[in-house]
Amino acid sequence: MGEQFWILRVLNKNPVLMKSPITYNDLPEAISEVLRRIIRIEEVISTRDGPEQVDEILNSKQAAELLRIAVPTLYAKIRTIPHLKKHKRLIFYRSELLEHLNSGRRKTDQEQEDSIINEVDSLLAKANKSKN
Repeated sequence: MGEQFWILRVLNKNPVLMKSPITYNDLPEAISEVLRRIIRIEEVISTRDGPEQVDEILNSKQAAELLRIAVPTLYAKIRTIPHLKKHKRLIFYRSELLEHLNSGRRKTDQEQEDSIINEVDSLLAKANKSKN
C-alpha cells in the first residue's frame, strides 16, 4: 500500500498524466492503456525500416572458406575475384563474393529450355507485329 501509481489518461489523443493516484478500480483501465501503447510501439518498430545492413567484410581466409577453396587458390585466382586492397591487405565483401559465385552459375536443362522457348515466342511476336 506504500506505493502510489499515477494514472495516464488519453484526452483528444494526447496523453495526460493525472494528478490522482490510480485506485484499485482504475487499475484494469490503466493496464489496458499501457498494453495498447506497447502494441502500438511494437507495430511502429516492426514497420519502420531498420538501418541499412552493412555488408560483412571478410579477410582472405574467410573468403576462401566462403568460396570453398584453399587460400593459395584464392590468391592464384585473385584477378577474377572481386576484392579491395587496403594497406597491403586483401578485403572481400560477402555480397560481392556471393554475386560472383552466382554469375558463373550454369543454367539447368529446364532453365535453358524455358529461355529458348521465351526467346522463340518473343521473335514470333515481333514477326507477327511487323506483318500487321
